[in-house]
Amino acid sequence: MKEIGIAKFVVPQMALQVVDRAIQSYGAEGLSQDTPLANIAAGLRTLRFADVCTSLSGRKAIFLTSCQGPDEVHIQQIGKTELKRSPLLKKKTEDVKRKEQALYKKSGIKAHL
Repeated sequence: MKEIGIAKFVVPQMALQVVDRAIQSYGAEGLSQDTPLANIAAGLRTLRFADVCTSLSGRKAIFLTSCQGPDEVHIQQIGKTELKRSPLLKKKTEDVKRKEQALYKKSGIKAHL
């Protein structure tokens, strides 16, 4: 589930970066109607808002200015998930430190940190 949330904000950003670079390489022609790049860039930019706005509004129309962007929402969700893992990670870290100290003591090595 965490990977899906990460992909929901990383993939549109990366796709927009690729299209931006393509537009840069085409120069002014990249923004014209001669290439599809301007339309693709506009669609990708809209996609970054569409995910959360539609989930917040359901079937009702809602103004984009009242929507929080999907990047922020997915980052918050991932943050909450990671914070829930914190006690487990703390326990694992303590176990590793305990094993490390036991190995130091067993081999007669002193830690210098």
